Amino acid sequence: MASNKQRHVLAIPEGINKRCDLPPEAYLNPDKVNTPFAARRGYNTSGQNINVCANQFRIQNVTGRDVYQYDVCISER
Repeated sequence: MASNKQRHVLAIPEGINKRCDLPPEAYLNPDKVNTPFAARRGYNTSGQNINVCANQFRIQNVTGRDVYQYDVCISER
């Protein structure tokens, strides 16, 4: 069976923010974070860099609905 892969690019309408910038306090300093997990020396020192695209939409006003945020981790394991 032959695979027919096509790349679909979504157009972003005018007026829609293309970036989701967080305030500085949203970022954690890894040296000051207490964690129950052991330090992983050598983590992220092998493999190759890749580009990852993500859809992000700034939410301005939501009433009467649940909003879900997903964090995705992609790994070889």
